[in-house]
Amino acid sequence: MDILHQRGSATVAGVMEALPDPPSYSAVRATLRVLEGKGQVMHSAEDRKSVV
Repeated sequence: MDILHQRGSATVAGVMEALPDPPSYSAVRATLRVLEGKGQVMHSAEDRKSVV
């Protein structure tokens, strides 16, 4: 959440770049989907990438 708050928006890859020891791509993606399901973040499609 801190990364998204600082950047305003980010892709999964962008979130992973900001983490010192990132988990797998699918773990980050799943976390963002959970946050979206709880209404904490929203996503949009830009150039075939999901941006939250």
